[in-house]
Amino acid sequence: MGPALHRVFQEAGLPAPSVSMEMPLGTDPDFVQWVYDLLCSLRPQIEQLHLSLDKLGDFEDLPQRLESEVAASKTVVSWMGLVGAWCKRSAGDAFR
Repeated sequence: MGPALHRVFQEAGLPAPSVSMEMPLGTDPDFVQWVYDLLCSLRPQIEQLHLSLDKLGDFEDLPQRLESEVAASKTVVSWMGLVGAWCKRSAGDAFR
């Protein structure tokens, strides 16, 4: 839902929330594996839509190539932004 949480809170009768986004960064092999896992979960839809994965090269060794590229770059990679929202209700506020 991400950025839509601001509107959803208000539509639920809550005060406008405070919203933040966190974007994890890392180099750990498990962290890099998330990119591959995400592509694997999307692969059936990619194939159904006849989209090409050719630019990724051999899909089976993609995790190892990603790890190697991250290590060679000596930098971190980002993962998707995680959005959080929170608000306070007054004790006397009735929830609709």
